[in-house]
Amino acid sequence: MKKIRSYAWSLISLIAIIFVMSGCTKSIPATYNADMTRLSNADAIANLSLGVAKFDDERSWVDKNDAKSESYIAMQSPWKFAMTYQDKDYIPVTDIIQSIFIKEFINAGINAKRIDHVLSKQNITDIRTLSEKDKADYILGGEILIFEFVNDAGFWTVTSRRTVTLNLIMLKVDGEEVRLDTTFNETDRENEGMVVRHSTNVDKLLNTVVKKVVNQVIQKVAATMALNYNDVSWKIVFNGKAYDFDPNLL
Repeated sequence: MKKIRSYAWSLISLIAIIFVMSGCTKSIPATYNADMTRLSNADAIANLSLGVAKFDDERSWVDKNDAKSESYIAMQSPWKFAMTYQDKDYIPVTDIIQSIFIKEFINAGINAKRIDHVLSKQNITDIRTLSEKDKADYILGGEILIFEFVNDAGFWTVTSRRTVTLNLIMLKVDGEEVRLDTTFNETDRENEGMVVRHSTNVDKLLNTVVKKVVNQVIQKVAATMALNYNDVSWKIVFNGKAYDFDPNLL
């Protein structure tokens, strides 16, 4: 009898070790509430189009040989958490961000469309290979540097930290000129008491932190598209004579 118990405990221990070493994952349902309002300068850029490419996921835990790792938004050993978004489990973060941006750009009055191609500083010349249907006046791409939530456990309470950092570029397709190269970052931190649900973290990550980043990006992109100095021909008239002026000198 003792031998049987010993074997049973050994088997249980072995299973537990395998369980911990292999880790376990969970995909948490997530919803983004798109509520961007039309921009005041939307009419000025109504004739311009914006292609939103997939972003290059450069987060530290992403393994290019493990597609599932692109979906993780938190790790709490041995658990790894992802999101279920639009009925898709373990959806890559880059797909979520791209979808949100397109939805909110359209809400803001910008003619945005999806480009199923990863575009960042590392492959900027790939813009030449875009198909005719993917072409637009501008292309937005870049890198995901941070997209996560973390629970920092204190002695009595848990502090939740949600962070999103994107390094984005915007190219003007004609000439491949970089018109925007900026890092956008937002962090939300709050004391959650003794317990915080992961679903709460996911909701606040999307509908608080991501929303702030998206708002920043849209405002910046719209202003950059509207203030396109290189496409404006300026002339200064002095003593009845017109002189060409390069606004890039400002």
